[in-house]
Amino acid sequence: MRGHTFEENVILNSVSDGITVNSKGVLLYVNEPFAKMVGYNVSELIGMNILAVTAPEYHERVIERTNKRQKGLKTDPLYSVELVRKDGTRIPVEYNVSHIEYEGKSSSLTIIRDISERVLSRLDYIPILNKLNEAIAIYDNERYIWVNDAYAKLRGYDSSDEINGTSIFIGVHPEESQEQVRVIAERSRSGGSTIGVWRIKNKDGSYQKVTAHSSMLPTFEKPVSVAIVRPVDNGNVDIVPKMNTANIHHGIHSALTVIVGYLELIQFNVDELNSPEEVKWFKIIHKNVLKIEEILKEIN
Repeated sequence: MRGHTFEENVILNSVSDGITVNSKGVLLYVNEPFAKMVGYNVSELIGMNILAVTAPEYHERVIERTNKRQKGLKTDPLYSVELVRKDGTRIPVEYNVSHIEYEGKSSSLTIIRDISERVLSRLDYIPILNKLNEAIAIYDNERYIWVNDAYAKLRGYDSSDEINGTSIFIGVHPEESQEQVRVIAERSRSGGSTIGVWRIKNKDGSYQKVTAHSSMLPTFEKPVSVAIVRPVDNGNVDIVPKMNTANIHHGIHSALTVIVGYLELIQFNVDELNSPEEVKWFKIIHKNVLKIEEILKEIN
């Protein structure tokens, strides 16, 4: 592949997707849409390593796929990463990569598509969360993806827009930030749930103690958690009230009854689910609820 003519550059710069060519990670060509996507000038990007504008947690993925491609090994051309703009903000993108020869070098031709709207659309099936009194936050390993108004109000903000997209660690007490990192990493690894007591930062700079019940959201490609956050009343930090076995059984059974009721409503209106993915997760939830019911019968 030779250098581009004026006409070819006009065409490549008129498309909406970003286009890059790199050899061993070093950018040899970028079009203007890609430069705009990451907030740089084209001239600033030429000669830069693609990893410099790639979020650190995706470096290993990019390197591994690039090495396989350079060796002629089969690898899926489509995958998702997050890019880091010049101002430090992030943008989720989808890569479509092909192996080419460019200016005599073995290179990767990458078409980059902004999938921000696609990522946000994954939250379309939970608009009811914004109507609940419970404070709810959805976040990845570094930033808030979405919080409802109740969560913003809990921290003294006027709008959830003031929190969405910001670092999750800005809202955590400095003494607890490392533990927060550990807990998130463990939850991401295990795919399980966690319950913890944390001090979160309010808009006015003060801190309040809260309990956070967090679980993984399986509809995202990368680790994403959803947390129900509740203030600790009167300094009581007991996460779970002390209960005898009978009360525990009754409490679980009562909660399960409510869940089963909602699942049955969904089952009768399954055609209203927005995607095959939602149908799949509905079936998984329903299966596990039935399993819990069986366990309760055995210990009754």
